[in-house]
Amino acid sequence: MLGKWLYYGILEDLHSEFFVEETFSQNWGDSVNVKFEENYWEDKYVFNDKKVPAFLQQIGYKIFLTGKYVNVIKVYDPKRELQKTLNLIDNYTYTLYSDELKECVEKAFDWANRQLVSIVMEEAKLIPRLQSIKRFYFMEQGDYFLHFMDLAEEELRKNVKNISLEKLQNFLDLSIRIASTNSDPYKEDLSCNLTLYSTLEVLQAFQHYNTLKDNKKIEFENQLSYANLYGNKKGFECFNLDYSVKWPLNLVLSKSTLLRYQILFRYLFVLKYSERQLYATWQTFQEQRDLNNNRFFRLSSSLLQRMLHLSKTIIYHFLIEVVQKRWDELIHKLTHSVDTFEDILAHHDAFLQGCFREGLLFEKKFKSLIWNQNAFFNFYCDNMRDFLVNYLNYDYKSLIVS
Repeated sequence: MLGKWLYYGILEDLHSEFFVEETFSQNWGDSVNVKFEENYWEDKYVFNDKKVPAFLQQIGYKIFLTGKYVNVIKVYDPKRELQKTLNLIDNYTYTLYSDELKECVEKAFDWANRQLVSIVMEEAKLIPRLQSIKRFYFMEQGDYFLHFMDLAEEELRKNVKNISLEKLQNFLDLSIRIASTNSDPYKEDLSCNLTLYSTLEVLQAFQHYNTLKDNKKIEFENQLSYANLYGNKKGFECFNLDYSVKWPLNLVLSKSTLLRYQILFRYLFVLKYSERQLYATWQTFQEQRDLNNNRFFRLSSSLLQRMLHLSKTIIYHFLIEVVQKRWDELIHKLTHSVDTFEDILAHHDAFLQGCFREGLLFEKKFKSLIWNQNAFFNFYCDNMRDFLVNYLNYDYKSLIVS
């Protein structure tokens, strides 16, 4: 049983006595793509430390990981040749307490680990895939965002119920093709949707979810409130990006991991949307230069400049001082500090946790302050632009006085 698990990733435990347990069975069929909804790496096999025999205490977890690695390798490439030297199966004369048993386990682990790291990093091209995600989710090449907003802004200002998702998807595809992102080899894996929940609701739920103990066993969706599900929400509040990831990269970019990318994107999208509204209002001010001598407009223009500065500062802090700094650390670790597949998962998780923590998204007071500020930005821009565009049709002097 130990030999089959170590060398073939096969679990044959008729009497439920092994310390590795299978939680669900997967019908692969002709496809090697694990269902995206299933968190395969966390849930397919679990380690039960209470069943580990005393003589395997020191290497029990390594045995567990070795079989998981081999299982993934088999699913990725069923024709791949496994280890040739199957000592535990070919030779049963080993004493269980012998150092030779530990040596067999170490060799099997080293082989499986090297194979899996090579598959993920080189064959599946993890780093180029992460660069693609950064390009779209963190707007590294932001010209696609500008093109998209030029096309879709009017649609995104509508109520969610009245928005055509097909139209938004067409706008997104066109924006990607006419921008520098057209060279991205994975652009076809990107799509958009409109969620049932606003960005503020998702952030509140995630903050609560993050405080729960053992939250990996709790569905994040259960933390979302259904109270405002059909509220009067605008498209820009619910706009979201989806990214399709296939086996075996969905071991690293799992459903829960991509959810965190989506939350960071939605936070940034709202900030960028508000900044765009402020710039549009500034342009309207420039078109009405004849009003600069009026005290009301001078004060309004000064307020607008301060709001623009604040908005740009927050976005700069998030993108440059948080995301880019953490990204550079992640790439350095992935290229120089990966010994095991677990290291890849740990480095990537640290990157996302750092973005949330240093971006202050775990701080409820900061989140409320930012959201109130953005709500005011949008309120100010909607009203001021309408007033500036139409002031000639009214007695604007009396309006200003009032």
